[in-house]
Amino acid sequence: MQKLNYYINLNSVPQFYGEGPTETFEAVLRGNLRFPPKIFRSVSPEAKDLLRKMICRDVSRRLSAEQVLRHPWMMNGGETASMAELS
Repeated sequence: MQKLNYYINLNSVPQFYGEGPTETFEAVLRGNLRFPPKIFRSVSPEAKDLLRKMICRDVSRRLSAEQVLRHPWMMNGGETASMAELS
């Protein structure tokens, strides 16, 4: 469940979307994770990469909690290199 919270916290919308309940459910079944540019414009590629790897339908490819903690985005405190340079 924490994985879903990361996604929602980054953009304030659920990770799977459809025009109605049926389409949303189908998107969940397909694992169709989308990052609409209008909403995710300010989310870094590193954060999107982490989300894709956390919310992966194929369990053998999904990151473990330990792997999540070692992901570059997490290791940099949720910042990208360009963000760190600005501060």
